[in-house]
Amino acid sequence: MLFNLDRAIETSGNEVIVVEGFFDALKVHQAGHPAVVALMGSSFSQRQSELLLSHFASVKVMLDGDDPGRHAAEAIAKLLRPKMRIHQVELPDRVQPDQLSSAEINVLVGPANATS
Repeated sequence: MLFNLDRAIETSGNEVIVVEGFFDALKVHQAGHPAVVALMGSSFSQRQSELLLSHFASVKVMLDGDDPGRHAAEAIAKLLRPKMRIHQVELPDRVQPDQLSSAEINVLVGPANATS
């Protein structure tokens, strides 16, 4: 499962932002990026990979700024990089996307609506 996948697909964009939790997804969406999905944790399954590959050409990985988030982001990038464009967004230590302001999110991932 990827939280918000149905809405991200409806944006008709070719890029999606991947975050860990649904609160992160809601905050990124509120910042103007509706093409956002949440893993619902820091693990990444084969099925989640298949879903991203079948609907998008590019992924921005914005996982939490902690060790599990950084390790998961590396693993996701390594798995997907041969198959699609990957951009890893590195957050400051111990910071989660839902703790950022809309302006801070837009600095990290680009202006609102640039991902859709």
